[in-house]
Amino acid sequence: MQRLAKQLELTPFRETAFAPGHNACPGCGSTTALRMVLNAVGNRAVFFVPASCASLYCAPSDTSATDVPVIHTIFAGAFAEAEGMAHALRIQGREEKVVVWAGDGCCYDIALGGLSGAAARGANILVICNDNEGYQNTGGHESTATPPDAATRTGRRTERSHGIRRRKDLVEIIAAHHVPYVATACAAFPEDLEAKVRKAVALEGFRMILLLTPCVTWGYDSRFSVKLARLAVETGYFPLYEVEWGSHYRVTQEPAMVPLERFTRLQRRFSGSDVDLLREEIAAKWGDLRFRCSREQAPPPSPNAGGLGSSCLGITRRQTGAS
Repeated sequence: MQRLAKQLELTPFRETAFAPGHNACPGCGSTTALRMVLNAVGNRAVFFVPASCASLYCAPSDTSATDVPVIHTIFAGAFAEAEGMAHALRIQGREEKVVVWAGDGCCYDIALGGLSGAAARGANILVICNDNEGYQNTGGHESTATPPDAATRTGRRTERSHGIRRRKDLVEIIAAHHVPYVATACAAFPEDLEAKVRKAVALEGFRMILLLTPCVTWGYDSRFSVKLARLAVETGYFPLYEVEWGSHYRVTQEPAMVPLERFTRLQRRFSGSDVDLLREEIAAKWGDLRFRCSREQAPPPSPNAGGLGSSCLGITRRQTGAS
């Protein structure tokens, strides 16, 4: 094999913390993102994984594909357990990072109280919310991360609810705790994802990254996982930005704002849905985000964060149209 690689002039494969052999679904968007996160965090880390799809592809001892310790746990206790682990490691003088890889069902719904508590206490943990917009491990049931009027196993939100129809804005909820760092990311923009993970790892205190991960239960061809993640950003459906200390906002990837239909028509969950509800949500989110980015803010109190850099106005030259 080495002789053949030399003849073909192949460069050595990059070592990865996520080995082949996992048992996720073909076309799973989460495993692509997890590999990037694991490589960016490094092997001096302990991962907590509450019940989710990740229970299948990185927690079981007979199929685990990671080279870091993984503690499989329950929804409600995940963030408190991770906080306790971080405290114990600090007492022992150890430098391992503590990371929670949790789904949107855990972060948005079942363990939101625990997540908020950990943020309020300044727990020294990094939370990666693996957001596939529903309880996909059970076949595609609705969570409060599910987009308006998308079809799920429990129907459409608009068919039975007269209350809030938009997705819960988890980033803003956590940013309101004035934690050091909150960001959004997706695997279709690997440099952005890696920079944000490395930046979060370098910080102390509570950090969270909301990671959009397409799931085949959305009803798409498995080969389109990364394409859908990219279209989610390019249509404005999923903004890529970061928030430092609850007030310093910066958009890290300007979307091309391509037609929303290029994203929705590839997924059966939007078949027959009212896409205008989604457009209204996107317009409202971007209006709020532009306003927050445009406010002049004092520099964040962590100048040594590194990674993506910072701007007091939170606007890149590309956003302002400067050459």
